[in-house]
Amino acid sequence: MPFLSPTPHRRLNELIGLLLLLFGIALGLSLESYNPLDPSFNTAGPPSGPQNLLGNPGSYLADMTLQLFGFGAFLFPVFLLLLSWKWIRSDELEHPIAKWIGAALLISSLCAALAIYPSRYLWKQTIEMGGLAGNLLAAWLLAGLNMTGAVIALVTGGTLSLYLLTSFSLEVFGQWLLKRFAFLSPWRQRWAARRQRRREQKALKAAAKKAEEQKQRLAPVVSSAAPAPAQAAIPVVNRSESAARPGEVVGPMAMEDPPIREIELEPTRPARKPLTAKAASAHYKIPPTTLLEPPRERSPYDEDELKQLAVQVRAKFEEFNVRGAVTQINPGPVVTTFEYKPEAGVKYSRITTLAEDLCLGLQAESILIERIPG
Repeated sequence: MPFLSPTPHRRLNELIGLLLLLFGIALGLSLESYNPLDPSFNTAGPPSGPQNLLGNPGSYLADMTLQLFGFGAFLFPVFLLLLSWKWIRSDELEHPIAKWIGAALLISSLCAALAIYPSRYLWKQTIEMGGLAGNLLAAWLLAGLNMTGAVIALVTGGTLSLYLLTSFSLEVFGQWLLKRFAFLSPWRQRWAARRQRRREQKALKAAAKKAEEQKQRLAPVVSSAAPAPAQAAIPVVNRSESAARPGEVVGPMAMEDPPIREIELEPTRPARKPLTAKAASAHYKIPPTTLLEPPRERSPYDEDELKQLAVQVRAKFEEFNVRGAVTQINPGPVVTTFEYKPEAGVKYSRITTLAEDLCLGLQAESILIERIPG
């Protein structure tokens, strides 16, 4: 039999559960009515007697528990009440070693966090918030990791204790937050639509700028050919004939013009007139529809919705301490079948009794739970 797990005898489980319940209530009352002047291991107590609701046993127990664990001592009554509920209902305590480790991590993390907290608050002007255990653990963490490392270590310990003690999951927690804050969905949708419009406008501006740059880069370069310079007529003078005699004025000599070659120029083509919209539409031919790809076949079932529904089925089972996994989904036109495989040790009757709870949790009209042969 696992440690602190209910036995097969239901009456014995109820008796032990009631004893645990009473002890948890007594411990909570003794801690709440603690008085530092009551008799304890540190004080002798007033002559009028203890003011604790449980008398001397309560004053000694409360003083010892508060001195050791500080505010973390108030977690012990909570753990006792939860354990007594398990015993009264004869529910098996799953993974008891993990539960004990998680409880120890939670108490130590809380005590050390309260000891590291800058404000030095005293319970009843006597008890420190973290207690002796919290002060020792906080001093050890600060000496080895400094303040930042100690805070990270305490947050890590608290998160681990949450996973070990409960069926906490970020996925289930996210779904819970979406349900609780569903009234914020219109604002979230508006913000998402506004952000999408900004992205589209930015993309359009970038595309227009890119098209303009490409148009400028591909524009035709018009080069005007410069006319060839005309050859200058250089007169050639015969020195023997042009020598000027004394007293004779020499004028310009008549020279024969050089022959001029006629250059045949290509006839200039008339510039094409731009086509009007009507002429362009007359010459344009619509491409055939055979260029288009046929549409892809789409499944009539939404896979993401079915997977999300399978996660909800598993989460709803885990709320009632029935752990397992959805192994296969068989969608149909009217009924969708989810094959759920529970962990070892889970009774079939525990699953069949949750049909109505699953209907409420999944918002379904009806749910049928049947055993698969084999």
